[in-house]
Amino acid sequence: MFSKKLATFKTCLISLTLILLSTSFQAVAEDSAYTAETAKNPDISVEDLADLLLPMDKSQLEVEAAAWQDVLAKKVQQISELEIKNRTDTPVKAQADPATELDAEIAVQRVEQAGINKRFETVLNALDGKGGDVKDQRLYLDAVSGIKLDADDTTVALLALKEWAKSEDGGRQLLVNLALFVAAIIVVVFLSRLAGRATDRIVKNRPISQLLENFIKVAVRRTVLAVGIIISLPIIGINIGPVLALIGAAGLVIGLALQGTLSNFASGVLILIYRPYDMNDAVQVDSVSGTVSTMNLLFTTIKTFDNQLITIPNNNVWDNAIVNITGSTERRVDMVFGIGYGDDFTKAQKILADILDSHPQVLKEPAATIRMHELADSSVNIICRPWVKTPDYWAVHWDVLESVKREFDAQGISIPFPQRDVHFFPAEEKPAA
Repeated sequence: MFSKKLATFKTCLISLTLILLSTSFQAVAEDSAYTAETAKNPDISVEDLADLLLPMDKSQLEVEAAAWQDVLAKKVQQISELEIKNRTDTPVKAQADPATELDAEIAVQRVEQAGINKRFETVLNALDGKGGDVKDQRLYLDAVSGIKLDADDTTVALLALKEWAKSEDGGRQLLVNLALFVAAIIVVVFLSRLAGRATDRIVKNRPISQLLENFIKVAVRRTVLAVGIIISLPIIGINIGPVLALIGAAGLVIGLALQGTLSNFASGVLILIYRPYDMNDAVQVDSVSGTVSTMNLLFTTIKTFDNQLITIPNNNVWDNAIVNITGSTERRVDMVFGIGYGDDFTKAQKILADILDSHPQVLKEPAATIRMHELADSSVNIICRPWVKTPDYWAVHWDVLESVKREFDAQGISIPFPQRDVHFFPAEEKPAA
């Protein structure tokens, strides 16, 4: 009984092994039977070729790449034979001689080679994307690409350029691509402006500073423009992968070289976030007083009160005390008036109060402060501190000074100037000896 079961088990095992071997041989046979399909038509469009290569696996793409390399090698050999024949038939050929039929044929073949180069590169890109090793094939493609000119090759080169301009893969395609690229740039510029206007509507009623509002609008517009241009580069055949890598490497180098500028950049970001001042605010920064004219992430431009433009790096702004003169809606005007020791203090106090009460720009609330402040060497000093709207600060300051001078003179209140009393004591006479 046991031997019968063992025999049955051996039979099943042998059958399973045969099935697995058959499947493996079939897969190997299928792989080995695969033949290149795309290389049979060297004039296939690049777009159609890319679509046909998309579903292929690595092994199939390797077969396609080998087939396209063979097509390219045959074309290069054909061109080389024609060039040798051209030199043999016309060993001494002046540059001004008219082009021969052989020259024209060489030019046509070179244009055809350029098309094969492009399709071979498309196949290599597809194989590389699926893990294939294309290093040697790329080296071969680079070695046979391009047109090597010598002193007698000008006629052929011009003919090749003419044929390239007429070919669908050459001049025509480039012209179409340039037109599409220009159209794409126009669309990108339009979208950047549209994004800027949309951002303006979004941030317009937000509680943010005008500086931050301007920065956001400019940043959005330029970001859309930069991204759009980068995305549009493949239209004219530029691979954006190396471009992005170059931008990254350049950013690293520039960052190391411009550490001070990056410090100004960071300070500019902090100023935009914490908003110590805004556009048109009167400020005192780094010993400079004036109104904020413009600001970006690197520097702040201040227009002084005598109409000078001073540019201050943001790092200097952030590292120093920032006085925002117009940061509040109301300000206190601090003034001190001195009267003589022989004058009536109560009368002088009432004159000051009347002047402030009659001035239309002096606020009733908060109430002004008029108090004796100091018994100085030459005068009794009275502080006068009215509150005003910030834009009215200097108007009230000057008006009150003029009114106090007139009223003190009219009502007999003296405004003393520094003086010193000198006392002389006669020396005692000494008796004569």
